[in-house]
Amino acid sequence: MLVGQDARAWRPVSEALGDSLALAPAARCAVETALLDALARHYRVPLYVLLGGAQRTLDIDMTVTAGDVAHARQSAQAILARGISTLKEELEREDVPLALFEQPVPAHDVAGMAELTRRSRVPVCADEPARSGKDVLRLIREGAAHAINIKTMKCGIVEALQMWSLARTAGLELMVGGMVESVLAMSASAHLAAGLGGFTYADLDTPLFIASHPFQGGARYAGAKLELPADAPGHGVTLA
Repeated sequence: MLVGQDARAWRPVSEALGDSLALAPAARCAVETALLDALARHYRVPLYVLLGGAQRTLDIDMTVTAGDVAHARQSAQAILARGISTLKEELEREDVPLALFEQPVPAHDVAGMAELTRRSRVPVCADEPARSGKDVLRLIREGAAHAINIKTMKCGIVEALQMWSLARTAGLELMVGGMVESVLAMSASAHLAAGLGGFTYADLDTPLFIASHPFQGGARYAGAKLELPADAPGHGVTLA
């Protein structure tokens, strides 16, 4: 389907991908990433510039992974030693100030999300229920979130643009996140968030948990800062 298509018409191409890969959003994201990376490299600009150029750095958090109390303590200490001070965990009962409460109910329970959004003292963020522009519109109409987590593997890059526009128009806060992804996928998401701007939270830490990968370049992690190269075209990642 893509052979012979003009990469400059990347939005119409994305619509066709949405039809053919409707049940495989991660595959759609991969193809869109390759398409936009090729276009940005052709014009010799970083991907974040092609997507808006709002900024080049993001402040990241890091997840305290599942385990027992000793593991959680060791994990939290290691994260703080990196210079990252925003941890992803539920600690209200320990009087640790919470910035956001992500997906407190099952994905299908939008009514439950709406109830918690009305009652919660902590802003509620929707993750799994926010997989498309239509999903975000429903969350807005039902008052079911204070924020949404945009993960490109849930929807693809171009659908994420629509989700961002709707959330910004409605005054919702924004998080950019991901699954367990390599520096290539995380760099693409970082370019999206930096290019568009307006993201309060950046949960792009999974490359920090990966011992080795076959890539070089891409997003650079320095403490709580994620920085995108200013002169590397596309997403900046190449095979090592």
